[in-house]
Amino acid sequence: MEGKDASTVLKTEDSGLFWADQIADGIIHRERYSYLDKPYKLPKKPSIKTSSSLSGVLHIGRLTDIIRGEAVYRALKDKGIPAEFIYVAEDMDPLRKIPKGVPDSYREYIGVPVTDIPDPWGCHKTYADHHITEFFDIFADFVEEEPKRFSMREEYRKGNFDWAVEIVLKNSEKVREIINSFKDINPTPPGWVPYQAVCEKCGKIMTTVVDKYENGKVHYTCKDYDFKVETAKGCGHEGWVKPFGKNGKMAWKSEWAAQWKRWDVVGEGAGKEYIVPNSAFFVNAHISEKVFDYPATTPIFYEHITIGGGGKMSASVGNVVFPRQWLEIAPAEALRLLFLKRINKTRDFKWEDTPQLMDELDSMERIYYGVEKAKDEKEEAHLKRLYEMILTEKPPREYVERMPYSTAAMVSQIALGSEKRAEGIISRLGYEMNARNREILPLAGKWASEHGEKLEIQKTIPKSAETFTPKQKEALSKIASLLDKGLDRHALAKEIFAVAKGFDMKPPEVFTAIYRVLLDAESGPKSGIFLLSLDKDFVQKRFRLEG
Repeated sequence: MEGKDASTVLKTEDSGLFWADQIADGIIHRERYSYLDKPYKLPKKPSIKTSSSLSGVLHIGRLTDIIRGEAVYRALKDKGIPAEFIYVAEDMDPLRKIPKGVPDSYREYIGVPVTDIPDPWGCHKTYADHHITEFFDIFADFVEEEPKRFSMREEYRKGNFDWAVEIVLKNSEKVREIINSFKDINPTPPGWVPYQAVCEKCGKIMTTVVDKYENGKVHYTCKDYDFKVETAKGCGHEGWVKPFGKNGKMAWKSEWAAQWKRWDVVGEGAGKEYIVPNSAFFVNAHISEKVFDYPATTPIFYEHITIGGGGKMSASVGNVVFPRQWLEIAPAEALRLLFLKRINKTRDFKWEDTPQLMDELDSMERIYYGVEKAKDEKEEAHLKRLYEMILTEKPPREYVERMPYSTAAMVSQIALGSEKRAEGIISRLGYEMNARNREILPLAGKWASEHGEKLEIQKTIPKSAETFTPKQKEALSKIASLLDKGLDRHALAKEIFAVAKGFDMKPPEVFTAIYRVLLDAESGPKSGIFLLSLDKDFVQKRFRLEG
């Protein structure tokens, strides 16, 4: 697999296989290295690696890599491969900018590894500890099996990468040549050393420029380093230090490759920006094989999640969604569905789309249990496999119906927090107050209160009802009589359409009258469900314009 063609692992739409199964098959049946004429052998304990930088905030976008990587891990396990799932905290990364909510005084820590920065909120030892603890407190809800965790700061401190540092420094020129083979302009200059030292005086890592490696030590000078938004101020210190243990780290275009060999990584997620042939992924792929003699890992390329129309989630902007916030609104499976259904399509997240996402999840569930038909056998097989993958535990043996999310949002508003009232409404709608509906009600209720369209049942007949035509008044009176027939939500909805036809009216004329007289609004929930959720006597009296 040549680097420039590796993105073909994403092209699964025309395959009968779920994309994770296809990638797993590619890993299992791989025969050779990517860039060397050498046979490939699957490690005894192959791992799927996922990771995240702690220099920013761990929002739901950071779960993208984890959830998608876990899907490939599960696919390997399903095929009998004794795979491991690992998570690596890239906590040697420096603080690059000040997220919203962090004191402005923390600018002094720009360029310092996040593990060496005090927690601005005072509840943990370090900035890194604060974010990783909060992240992992909720992490388990989004995966079937938690990964084995590693910290790059701890790995370096323990000397677990000393072997890799030594190999890289002895092969600095070879690493430089590989990097430059991907560059058309601004080549890496001779004498460059692929190592970043931690300044012994100011503790910063991005400000040190290493220019020599002699007699087992590296020489560095601490200088200013410009990030896109902030500048890490160098202190001017010069020094020699042994490049092992806690004293620094390899350059990323070496370290990533070393990680693959350290943990026998056979697959790892990477955002779409890494698909281009000259990206850090392919640079490391060459370094992995030509410097570390380890086969380049299989990429799991994916599109990122955007928010509210295409914008990137950013803590400094303040538009992030945290995993805990998600679980207050919707189950974890809904987010897994968003990430797993297609990995090469951009996902734009908007809270108002939650009901549609939940409808898609419910439909897939009905297909899985044979309650609903897919359009063909291929789609059925694909959706059943996807459904298994979005669950974080084995699917129940029997189907248990869950009311639609939009219905739950409506019920929670009308019930006004009363479980007894909610149970009565649910019963009238033909659902049971089972465990699944008890779970979805508060989630949909919170969504409705924060992101949905508010339902305000008018205590008196709105003035807008004064504009009703005679036909609209007759139609409402007819519907009021229908409520005595004990119709279910489906039959009532059909009868409302029949009423419109009987009075030679367009359906929107009838619906407008319904919503105006009850909500003083032009639209609202589906009519059959909405009317049955309200007290029958109240609706009949209101439809007859009696107060």
